Amino acid sequence: MTEVLGLVALVSLATATSAVARRSGLLAPIVLVLVGIGVSLLPDGPSVELDPELVLYGFLPPLIYVAANEASVPDFRANLRPILLL
Repeated sequence: MTEVLGLVALVSLATATSAVARRSGLLAPIVLVLVGIGVSLLPDGPSVELDPELVLYGFLPPLIYVAANEASVPDFRANLRPILLL
């Protein structure tokens, strides 16, 4: 039960951090990384180990879906050559 509570706390913190970053005009991924580093440095911070399949099937598809919806078509076309060269 404590693992679930820790996971819920981390998801809540990530959601709140993302909302604050969006309102302040900062890039959410950068703020999330900084907050994640801060949480990892806490002495009594939660230690969460996730099953790789949970990340693959539970977290990545929604993240990729949101990134695809927020992608700009003109920016994509402007960067098409470097993208294809990768």
